Amino acid sequence: MLLRTEILGLRAWLAKIGVPNIDPICTWGHSRQTLTHVMAFCPDTKDARLQLLTRGGTIHVRDLLRDKNKATIAEQWLLDTRLLDHLQTAIEVANTDTTNWQPFHMPRA
Repeated sequence: MLLRTEILGLRAWLAKIGVPNIDPICTWGHSRQTLTHVMAFCPDTKDARLQLLTRGGTIHVRDLLRDKNKATIAEQWLLDTRLLDHLQTAIEVANTDTTNWQPFHMPRA
């Protein structure tokens, strides 16, 4: 995850790069949906924020990202908020048990 650069799919970044029909405004009307906003201020993440504070010891982005373990906690927290739903398929694939899968063989023509 690119938490430090915020290239991760929140509305402010998507609008900045010109994704059609994307407004940088948070669903609560804040001027920009950024990482700092969702971690520290957004009413959408109010309940989840307590979990971040409990697990990471802070809701301040800089403090979370200075430490590898805390950054991992912040990353998982952000995924758990489902604000980045476009990553859910990747998460499901990563969590899929493939131990009994067999290679796919293409028949030769």
